[in-house]
Amino acid sequence: MDTSTEPSRLEYLSKTELSVLRGLLTGMSDSEIAQSLGTGRSKNPKNIVAKHISQIVDKLGLRDNGQQGKRPRYREKLKEQINLEAVDDVLRTKFSSEGALPLIHSNNLPPLTKTIPLDDPRYIEREADQKCFAILQEGSTRQDSRPLIRLRSQWGMGKSSLLSRLHRKLTEKGYIVGRIDLSDTAAFENAAFEDFDLLMRRLAGAIVRSFAEQLDELDFPKLEDYWKPNAASAQNATSYLTEAFGMISGHKVLLIDGLDRVLGKEETQLPLFDLIRSWNENKLKLVVAKKPIVYPSMVLAYSTEPYPAYGVKGSVLQNVGTVVELKEFTTKEIEALASKYRVRISKEQIEQLMKLVGGLPALVNYALHDFSHNSRNQAINFNAFEEYSTQTNGIFWEHLAQHSAMLEEHPVLLENFKKILRGETCADEWSKFQLDKAGLITINGKEVKVKCELYQRYYARKFSVSTMGESHE
Repeated sequence: MDTSTEPSRLEYLSKTELSVLRGLLTGMSDSEIAQSLGTGRSKNPKNIVAKHISQIVDKLGLRDNGQQGKRPRYREKLKEQINLEAVDDVLRTKFSSEGALPLIHSNNLPPLTKTIPLDDPRYIEREADQKCFAILQEGSTRQDSRPLIRLRSQWGMGKSSLLSRLHRKLTEKGYIVGRIDLSDTAAFENAAFEDFDLLMRRLAGAIVRSFAEQLDELDFPKLEDYWKPNAASAQNATSYLTEAFGMISGHKVLLIDGLDRVLGKEETQLPLFDLIRSWNENKLKLVVAKKPIVYPSMVLAYSTEPYPAYGVKGSVLQNVGTVVELKEFTTKEIEALASKYRVRISKEQIEQLMKLVGGLPALVNYALHDFSHNSRNQAINFNAFEEYSTQTNGIFWEHLAQHSAMLEEHPVLLENFKKILRGETCADEWSKFQLDKAGLITINGKEVKVKCELYQRYYARKFSVSTMGESHE
C-alpha cells in the first residue's frame, strides 16, 4: 500500500494504533512507545508493541499469509510504505477535538548539558557511531596494526556522548576499554598542562587506572618504579604503559576525550602530539617481526572550536590515524528527536529550524526542549523564538556570547567575519579555516557563507554590519 495514493486506509486505525505507528516511524524504541501508551512498566513492552503492529498490519491489508510471524519484516514494510505526514494528518483530523497529537505531551526531560546520559532517549545514533565501531572491530582482527581514530568537530556535536555509547558497546562485545578525559580537572589540574613531566605522570597513571578498575586480578606496576630521573618524560610514560598494556590479554581500546585542553599550552601541546605520533608509528604498528602489538586501539576526541583562540592554522595531528567527523543532524534525525521530546512539528517547521540554527545537535536540542516546555509550541513562531532565545539568559545567549568574546579578542578574524556577514569575498585563507573550525561559517568549494540565520542576524546586529541594504547602526 502507498499511503500517498490510499490515505483512507489509515483511518481504519484506532488512536492507540496510530500512536504506535507514529512511534515506529519516528524511531522510538518499544519501551518508549509502551511508556507513551501508559504501559511503560510492563515486563514485556516488545510484546505489547508487537500485538499492536500485528493489528495495524491486518487493518492496512499488509499481511502476507506466507510469512506470518516474521515481525521484523512487517516493521520494515511499515517504515517503507507509510508516510509520517499521512499519519499526522489522520491524527489531526480524527482527534482534533482532543488537542495535541497522541504521543505529544509535556514531559519532564531536563535540558541537556555536556553529555547525554546513557539511558536518555534523546541520543540519536549517526553515521559516525557506526563508522567508529566498524573501524575498531575490523582493526581488532589485524595482526600488523591497531587503529587510531581522531574524532573531531566543533562544540555541541556530541563527541563525548558518542564515546559513552562506544564504550558501552565495546564492553558488551567483550573488549577491555579504558577511558580518560583531559577536561577532568580532578585528574588533570591546570598545572599539568604547564609542565610536561607532570602531564606525563598524570596521563600514564590515569590510563592504567582506567584499565585496572576492570581487571582486579592483575597487579599493575607502580608508576614510580618506571620514572627514571635521567630519562625523557615521554620515554618514561611509554615504558610504563608498554609494561601495563602487555599484561592485558584480549582486545583492548583506549578512549581519550578532551584532547583540545592541551591546545595553546606552549610547554605541553607539541610534545604531547609528538608522543601520540610516535605511538601511532611505533606502538600501533608491527615494527619488530614476531613481537606482538600490546598497545590498544585508540580513539582521540577533541573540539576544533578553540582553534581561533590559539591561532591553530592547520590540522593538529595531521596524517595521524583515521579522521571521523561528526555531521550535523539531518531533517529525519531532527524529526526523530522531536518525537523524543513529544513536540508536534511539521516538516516545514523542521526546515525553518534548520535554517535558523543549522543541524547543530546542541542548539537543536535547546530549541526542542524549549518547545516541549513552552505553550508556544502549539503554534511555533520562529521570529518570536529567535528574539527571546538570544536575549540575555536566553537559551542561545551563552553560546552566542562565547563566539562574540572570541571574535572581539581577534580583530583580524572579526573583520574577515564581517566581510562574510556582508556577503563579500574573504581572501584570508587562515581566517576562513579558523572560522570554519569554530563553526561560524561553512565552506563549499568557493562558496563561503555564515553557518545559519541565527548567526547571520545576531552577529550582524551585534557588530553593526549592514547587509542587503539594511542598517544596523
